[in-house]
Amino acid sequence: MAMINKKLLHLTPSLREHFFTVFLSLFIVSMMLLLLIPRGFAANKLDQIAAVANNDVVMLSEVHTQAKQLRNQQEYARLPQQALLKKALDLLILDKLQTQYAQKMGIVIDDAMLDSTMQRIARQNHMTLEQFRSAVKREGLDYKTFRESIRQRIVVSQLRKGYRQSNAINEKLAIDDLITNQSRLLSKNISYKFQHLLFPQKKYSRLPELKALKQQANKIRQRIIQGEDLLSFPNAQAHNNWVSATTLSPSFLRTINTLEKGQLSTLFHNEQGFHLLKLIDKQGDQQHA
Repeated sequence: MAMINKKLLHLTPSLREHFFTVFLSLFIVSMMLLLLIPRGFAANKLDQIAAVANNDVVMLSEVHTQAKQLRNQQEYARLPQQALLKKALDLLILDKLQTQYAQKMGIVIDDAMLDSTMQRIARQNHMTLEQFRSAVKREGLDYKTFRESIRQRIVVSQLRKGYRQSNAINEKLAIDDLITNQSRLLSKNISYKFQHLLFPQKKYSRLPELKALKQQANKIRQRIIQGEDLLSFPNAQAHNNWVSATTLSPSFLRTINTLEKGQLSTLFHNEQGFHLLKLIDKQGDQQHA
């Protein structure tokens, strides 16, 4: 369990809670199954299930392969065999759960990317891929199983990378919320007339699609700066009646408070897509703390 806790420190609290909930439900079953692992398990015998991880299984052969890899690491070199098998099983269950979660998040490592990674690993060891495959087999490991374990590690790495980025975004959003709350307090008597241009995104847009949409929006922004009418573009709206600051969304309020009359905003983004605002007029006395 200590190793699992250490690995989970890299994940967000909600993701850690998800994995711990599932892991604890598997723990007793996996411990019972672990006791059934024969000490002299032979590779040519019928493979058996060591544990179940949601809709996936951990096979005894996987446990022994993982244990062999751990045995080559200094911190596990003197660990008793049953304790080593327990560590291997813990790691495999965690990897399976993380891989399943990553797949739900759309993180998939295809064969081409995996083959490229295997070739890089071989080159780092000054071998051809064929020589590396033979070296893996000489260590008593099944190459296909080893290859899939590398795929899982890449998937989990991508998952953790995504959540580190998510944490950074969440920290930025917390700062933005603080700024918005202060802006709302200072602007509660202010109203605006403005123009709004939306560049809508699809409900489940991926990063390349968002980048393309942002590039398109920036091109249109330049056209507006050069003299084209913002209202001539699709999804444009004119708010010719006074709009109170208290009715604006946080992202709109943060942006519009930075504008002078007649000024066009930079692009900003929310769950609807990318936006441009042009401030037409502003009224009301701003309160200063």
